[in-house]
Amino acid sequence: MLSLHTERGILVWLPIGSLLHCATWAALLVAHRTLAPDARAERFELSISTALYPPALLHGLQKLWDEACSVFHPALLASVLLDGEARRARLRLELARVEHAPDGLNRGPLGIGALEREALLRFLARIGEDPEALRSPPPQRDPLAASYCPVCLCDYRGGATRCSDCDTALRAYRKA
Repeated sequence: MLSLHTERGILVWLPIGSLLHCATWAALLVAHRTLAPDARAERFELSISTALYPPALLHGLQKLWDEACSVFHPALLASVLLDGEARRARLRLELARVEHAPDGLNRGPLGIGALEREALLRFLARIGEDPEALRSPPPQRDPLAASYCPVCLCDYRGGATRCSDCDTALRAYRKA
């Protein structure tokens, strides 16, 4: 580009940049139509804004990614995107979070927390994960720890009854 001088360099790269912009724009619209087929008004607005202002393509792709991933439960994403111990750690965290939700969410059989807990237990059974194995205490990292938080898995020495991070009741380690 420097050998062509600035004006000629821009003229040479303009068709390439335009082609790249159009291809990305088309891919964004196809992805949006696939992920949100009923959102025609939103797709039209996205189409116009990204066609007229090329940097909006980056924002449009990020917004589409955020919307697509926000409708999935974290346990489902963990089961698809993670493997091994990272997968089990995330599933353990989600199970503990649902089982130790604030009382307002779990009130009655139709509480939001109770419905989410039942759905999560069915999902764990479907993917072959044992909820009891996920509920088992983590390895005791601190030999002086007397209890642990079932949600964030932090170790606590004697005297504490609630987790300082997530305000969940602590569980005692089993003595061997």
